[in-house]
Amino acid sequence: MIEILLVLFMEKPHYPIINSNSGFTYEFDSISELKTIRKAVVYLPYSDDGEIYQLAFGNLLEDGKIDIYDKSANKDMKIVLVTVIRTLLDFLSLYPHKSVIFTGSTGTRTRLYRATISKLFDSLQDVLLVQGITFDLEKELFDKTKDYYAFLISKKDGKN
Repeated sequence: MIEILLVLFMEKPHYPIINSNSGFTYEFDSISELKTIRKAVVYLPYSDDGEIYQLAFGNLLEDGKIDIYDKSANKDMKIVLVTVIRTLLDFLSLYPHKSVIFTGSTGTRTRLYRATISKLFDSLQDVLLVQGITFDLEKELFDKTKDYYAFLISKKDGKN
């Protein structure tokens, strides 16, 4: 079933992705008329039991570090977000029993992620379990009308 979501996102403009063999690291180029910026999406172990991974995303620096705060201003935010979502779907396809947690590096980015999830929620909810992490660090089913500190996404049991 996650493959259906991948097909849905294949139809949306996105950047070509270079991924590691393990599926833990993805890279792509954000391209504008003025500049090309190498982006990285990395899935890092978050929980001690290895069941939850944190999504880290930003500009890939020459030293291999990721700058999660830079405002690229390449005017391609929608294409970048679709590309990041494609990495998330690929990761969950490779590791269907894992969950992914993420938040924005700023409050504005977290609100952007909430708005994006809200727009896509109807197409995601049959395949993915989308939870919000409240500011009290409680998990709850995602509610389009609420602000969250972070988001937790996993593949629903029995869905392939």
